[in-house]
Amino acid sequence: MFLHTLRRAATRKSAISPLRPFSRQSTVQVSWHLSQMASTYAGTKSSPLTAGSHAFILPCKHNLGHHVLGYHISGKTSGQPIFYFHGCPSSRLQADDFHKIGEKLNLCVIGVDRPGIGLSTFRPGYTLLDWPQDIQKLAAYLGFSEFRVFGGSGGGPYALACARELPGNVLKGTGILAGLGPPESGVKGLSWERWFGFIVNRWLPRWMLHFVIEKGLGRHARNPDQTQWRRFVIDGMIRKMCSKDQALLDEKETERMISDMRNCLISGSDGYVLDAKTILGPWPFDLRSVKAKVLLWNGTDDTDTPIYMARWMANQLPNGSLREFPGDTHFSIFFCRGEEVLKDLIEM
Repeated sequence: MFLHTLRRAATRKSAISPLRPFSRQSTVQVSWHLSQMASTYAGTKSSPLTAGSHAFILPCKHNLGHHVLGYHISGKTSGQPIFYFHGCPSSRLQADDFHKIGEKLNLCVIGVDRPGIGLSTFRPGYTLLDWPQDIQKLAAYLGFSEFRVFGGSGGGPYALACARELPGNVLKGTGILAGLGPPESGVKGLSWERWFGFIVNRWLPRWMLHFVIEKGLGRHARNPDQTQWRRFVIDGMIRKMCSKDQALLDEKETERMISDMRNCLISGSDGYVLDAKTILGPWPFDLRSVKAKVLLWNGTDDTDTPIYMARWMANQLPNGSLREFPGDTHFSIFFCRGEEVLKDLIEM
């Protein structure tokens, strides 16, 4: 969907006139707004394990202010904890895709917004290796001494960072569902549109990518009149899926997807740009340095994160294991295989 927007912006005569870096003032204003929201959440008397969305306050270095980490609890609140790392563009709300499975398998699924996305405040300079410590602090706040992590699509790199950094007595399992690999994993099997999107998001300067995303998507996501945003998601993404994938979406699932993707951009486009640059650029670690056991699942018909990418990662990871699902796409594996993969994960 966002690839279609990038091409439209590139062909409009006024799209690149004049270009200038985005305003830091707007970032500060959004961060302040989210901090106020977090203070409101923090001031409530509800348990941090109440179902729904919450905000966790993280102190900055040297106690100079604070950051906000948004999270969303789904499944069974008393169940085994699994932190779910959403795709891109997406948000913490994607954890609701596993709500019924979580209730059935006795799992507490916690979706977490990355910096600048949803309820989480933007943090310039954030890297993959900053993520594991944030998750460990959030887990401690929620009362979990041990947990598992589960990364879907663009959330895969963050799960791998946790597998590398967190000790085995804390992190009990790592799962990657149709996960994105580092640049060196190659492009074999990618659709043309996905290859084009990777190139644009990887190589456009940050300020230019921000301009394109903000003009094409961000302002529509935040517009109270959701007509244009719904058109982007439905016409630009859902109707471009294969007929088999479209048949899996009922009205409820469609509305959830629209809301989930909107939350990625609800506080601005800074978070999307940071996320895209983080996962599509060079990673700050080599997969061969990840010693923990990692389970990977991938569909053979996936053209967004192809099976060749998953096989490459499984070969690089010292303790990686790949389960292939013949005929599944990037969408159908999430929709149809959730229970199977979560059973695998909790049996690690």
